Amino acid sequence: MRTSSNLRIAFSLFGFGSLGIASLLLVAPPALPPSIELDPSTLRWITLINPMILLLVSIIIGTLLKDAAGVNLPILERKKGESLGLTLQGLIYPLLVLTAVTSLGVMIIYLGTSWGFDSGYKEVIEGSGLPFLTRLLYGGITEEILMRYGLMTLLLWILKEINRPNSTIQFWIANILTAILFATGHLPALFNEVHSPSLWTLTYILGGNFWAGICFGYAFWRYGLVLAILTHMGFHLITYFLI
Repeated sequence: MRTSSNLRIAFSLFGFGSLGIASLLLVAPPALPPSIELDPSTLRWITLINPMILLLVSIIIGTLLKDAAGVNLPILERKKGESLGLTLQGLIYPLLVLTAVTSLGVMIIYLGTSWGFDSGYKEVIEGSGLPFLTRLLYGGITEEILMRYGLMTLLLWILKEINRPNSTIQFWIANILTAILFATGHLPALFNEVHSPSLWTLTYILGGNFWAGICFGYAFWRYGLVLAILTHMGFHLITYFLI
């Protein structure tokens, strides 16, 4: 029965994660050196290979290690007969609070650093940037499967193997490390757009994503992957119109 439940969760996450990866087709492909001749539409599909591999690896890691790592998935592992409506109803308040805290923290960092943004990054902000659907689906769903379900679960498992008792300290170590990697993982996209970003631009990208990663990680640990996904999506819904 447990194997069947794990397979159901894995296939569900792969389906939703793939939807997020498919939304990357809306993003303009990266510029290639003049020596490489490749059709833009073909390049778009090629850029999906790496995130698809990462998605598969993350789902396998999360599914195999979640129990040993002490990760709970209250909605995905809902038992037969349990009301989905009641489960979701109990998550409304933490969802609203965590979405607000995440968005407020990032906006404060933005207001404190935006005066020092370089002209290149200002052009990125004033432009269209990532499509709204890509932010919601890839950012909200796929990134959470990669970072929280995959990476953070792995770190929690490693920490539990080192020190058996499941403690809050283990969570915060895993959460901070995951948030650091989550923040630095946004640098390649920044450097693709801006070759020499200012210190204030880097501070915003790293600081804002670190704070968001901490909040998403708390949502994952305390309330499960679905709430981390919904919090991430809610954050993009709010900040898309304010930043």
